[in-house]
Amino acid sequence: MKKTTLPLVIAAAFSLSSATAMAEAPVFNWGNLFDGGTSAGDTSQGIAVATDGNVYWHNIGGSTKSALDISYAGEVLFQGAPYVGTSNNGNLCVVKTSSDGKALWNLHSESGDYASNDGKIVATTDGGAVFTARVRHTDGMLDTPLTIVDGTGSRHTYEWKVDRRYYRVMVGRLDPTGKLVWTRFIDCDTSPAPAATGNYADFTSDAISIPALTVDSDNNIYIGGNFRSVMSVPTATGSVKIEPRNVSSWNGDSQQNAGGLFLVKLNNDGYYDAHLSISGESIKEVINSIVWDNGALYWQALINPAQQQGTLNVGGKAFTPQGDFTPVVGKLDSDLHTIWLDPLKGEFINGKYGFQSCNVSISGDNVWFTGMFNGSVYDPNGKPFFASTQATLREGFLARINAATGECIKGVSSREAFPGNVLTGYISAVQSPNEQSKVYVYGYGMNAAIGIFLREYDAETLVSSEDKAWPLATQGGVPTANACGINYETREFYFSGRGNKAFDCSGKSIADNSGWAVLMGAYTLPESNFPTSVVSAIESTSEVKCESSEGGIVITCESPVHVNIFNLAGCCIRSVDVEGSMYVSLPAGLYIVAGKKVVVR
Repeated sequence: MKKTTLPLVIAAAFSLSSATAMAEAPVFNWGNLFDGGTSAGDTSQGIAVATDGNVYWHNIGGSTKSALDISYAGEVLFQGAPYVGTSNNGNLCVVKTSSDGKALWNLHSESGDYASNDGKIVATTDGGAVFTARVRHTDGMLDTPLTIVDGTGSRHTYEWKVDRRYYRVMVGRLDPTGKLVWTRFIDCDTSPAPAATGNYADFTSDAISIPALTVDSDNNIYIGGNFRSVMSVPTATGSVKIEPRNVSSWNGDSQQNAGGLFLVKLNNDGYYDAHLSISGESIKEVINSIVWDNGALYWQALINPAQQQGTLNVGGKAFTPQGDFTPVVGKLDSDLHTIWLDPLKGEFINGKYGFQSCNVSISGDNVWFTGMFNGSVYDPNGKPFFASTQATLREGFLARINAATGECIKGVSSREAFPGNVLTGYISAVQSPNEQSKVYVYGYGMNAAIGIFLREYDAETLVSSEDKAWPLATQGGVPTANACGINYETREFYFSGRGNKAFDCSGKSIADNSGWAVLMGAYTLPESNFPTSVVSAIESTSEVKCESSEGGIVITCESPVHVNIFNLAGCCIRSVDVEGSMYVSLPAGLYIVAGKKVVVR
């Protein structure tokens, strides 16, 4: 039921082709390429399954003046900005497809250069979506306003007169038809950095990143990342300014370790509501992932502690970062107060740690923490959690944390399941709400024979093996996995990846790349591993009726009955004994009651 969005080497000594030995494998449904006419510049940033069962895809497509066309499934979707230079322009595109991959509509930019690997999309309860992006003017087009064409064909123009290019954050709200309901911009001050030098001596062009996005059941919006200069967040009448941290030594170079993490809450009109309180000093902090589940906000960050490690306070919880680096996983309430927080201790191995592509997902009582890394990580009690074994090649990792208490239960490196030398990334973890004994990692091995895969782990022991993997897309030249989403109601698994040659999906070739291109595709997962049956919502044969009411539901029955109320993850969130009629207060959202979906607004 739950719809969740979950983003070179020595030849490996293993292959995922052995997965065919499994009793049942996913069935390939479709695969299409999203491809600009440039040799690079195309990437996928997020996937969100809408409440109507259709799918949102957040992509960036490259263009130049001589290669304007950006296509999907061999058909031109739109033309990008006419960039003239030595690389390409990044163009924003949100494509809404049907479950079988047919493009229903798309939103796209006509001007503006959109950053790759910095933006997300999430579905809202009304069937629409919220997206983020990081944008600056197209090089050589400072006099051209930002222009976006939405899914209804309406053109939206934003005047932005500046003397030099710099990045700002765009937040957009879409309705199910593709109408762009509103757009908000978050700006950062462009004054020189405190220790500015060289090309950055008189101007700051890149002071913010935005890898994290989620919405709650009331469609409030949460955005997280890293910032390095005064950030202006829009209100209905002006803006709120948030001061940066950890910037006294920053020279203005976006590649330098500097800046503090931020987590900003916007209301469903896109205006400032609150932001996470944090104090203390470090070298750099960034929030990589946030997700809303069952009334709470879960987040993951990476902190590079100051040389003289001191105390940080996040959302009312004080802690001291430990080790060479500090991965943090935490839980907040809707007012951004800390419920629990795990500051893990990280240590270099051979001088490397390299955390990236980090993500958290929630299923039942489990927080699943994934990513790719070098280094060694210990839990808050000093117990080894997971460690890499390859001197240079990054490994994937999977860690299980108790969602209620924050207890670090177990963590493993991909090396324990993959015996060969291969750069491996674990992008997200997927667990069926109706089958909690297994968890599946969506990831990739950067080797054409391995490619993009789902790998099964025992949810208790976190043990896997070579034959417990499903290849989704092999070949692709140097393939990487980007994003995934799943519709648990239909068992459809949507994924995106990137490669520069033809992909192979269960024997079907997805080809005609102009260079680097994005593979968008879907499989139906086996019911034995992802059962769709819902535990009965009532424990009686009596007839039960349920109707939506303001702020809750009304349950009516002919005789006394015990009724369980489930969220879309299949978790029982309330149990009530009903005799006659009863009103039950619930947050806005979708619920399963007496075997039927009920919407609370």
